[in-house]
Amino acid sequence: MRYVMGMVSLVMTALVAGPLAAQPAEPGPAGGATAFYVTYLKLPHGGVPDARQRAQLKPLVSPALHDLLAAADRAEERYATKTKKQVPPLVEGDLFTSLFEGATRFAVTSCTGAAARAVCQVDFGYKDSRGGAETTWHDRVHMVKGPAGWLVDDIEYAGSWPFARRGKLSDGLKAVVRDADK
Repeated sequence: MRYVMGMVSLVMTALVAGPLAAQPAEPGPAGGATAFYVTYLKLPHGGVPDARQRAQLKPLVSPALHDLLAAADRAEERYATKTKKQVPPLVEGDLFTSLFEGATRFAVTSCTGAAARAVCQVDFGYKDSRGGAETTWHDRVHMVKGPAGWLVDDIEYAGSWPFARRGKLSDGLKAVVRDADK
């Protein structure tokens, strides 16, 4: 009986420790992109993230992207004051995917790149809570290696429908900052 209990203990230890030991110390660019989108799915989808939302994203995005998000938020505030909140904000809809409504699921499907930069393809799906067909697409997420791991540095929108968000996230944020004071 002692032998059986010892074997059970050994097998349980291997089952628990095995997956932990098999995981790399650093998850790589796919791990960084996954961490970002896991957090993203928990946040409201629409417009420029406010300070509370940016605080949740800060450990997952590059300093350059974080600074652009903060500058765009300040620009939106200036624009709202200037227009007395009588017009819509400069950014409506989801910023982090091609689809206005955002995503309800994602999967990082591939990453390519060098030691300090990578581009990951992320497949997305959106299914309205009222039913209907799922919308699917992919975008490309540009990653940079930071001191603590891989961080989202930019997003390249790749949706192919007529009203999909186009270009790169960074360019859109720079336009918000520029356009707020016009």
